[in-house]
Amino acid sequence: MTGPGTAHAARSLAWTASGHAIVDDVTFAVPPGRFTALIGPNGSGKSTVLRLLAGLLRPSSGQALLDGSDVTTLKRRDVARRLAFVTQETASDLDTTVSEVVMLGRAPHRGRSATTEEDIRAVGQAMAAMGVTALADRSWASLSGGERQRVNIARALAQQTPALLLDEPTNHLDISHRLDLMEMLSCTDATVVAALHELDLGEP
Repeated sequence: MTGPGTAHAARSLAWTASGHAIVDDVTFAVPPGRFTALIGPNGSGKSTVLRLLAGLLRPSSGQALLDGSDVTTLKRRDVARRLAFVTQETASDLDTTVSEVVMLGRAPHRGRSATTEEDIRAVGQAMAAMGVTALADRSWASLSGGERQRVNIARALAQQTPALLLDEPTNHLDISHRLDLMEMLSCTDATVVAALHELDLGEP
């Protein structure tokens, strides 16, 4: 992770799908460089709020702010250099290796340029942090749900952004890996916003 944490905020944020309000008049500020948990039951709109903060959804009304700027007005590469987003589910049939998946986190920094030593170092550090180094040459499709989750978080770490948005990051993880992940997140100087449904994980 590099640099000071990034500030996120929601102002009267709303998002509607098929005439139903999924997020309605949500306002909050995320302290930069801190861990913030979005806690609520499944279906309460936590994932939608994260997608709005990441600029992946355009709000029906209100604004999602990244360092004071409306995230929907920013270029996607600029956003990708400032925040990494880990979703709950990913495609299971990708024909690629674990190390190639983690290397995807470096795409915002290198564009179409060749892989650099810095890229290789960042990927190695991220994989070590998530305990997936031994999986480097494994096929993504062969991984268990917990292994995929750890690899996805490693990809986000390799992105080396000042902010992490994590949607149910402990899904599929056993208790040991859950505790290790929450401890790591509590030690980073990045801004972390995590959607959780387990109250006991809300304070790493």
